[in-house]
Amino acid sequence: MSQLDASAKGVYLITVTQFTDSGALNLRQYRQHGGLLFEKKASLG
Repeated sequence: MSQLDASAKGVYLITVTQFTDSGALNLRQYRQHGGLLFEKKASLG
């Protein structure tokens, strides 16, 4: 499935990209969020 439409089934996790106030990628928050998803056994597909 290439796009989310009415045929989609299940729960879809929409994640955010963390940025610092200066606009740089916030790697610490990114790793922390990724760790939480891994801990909760979130699946990528």
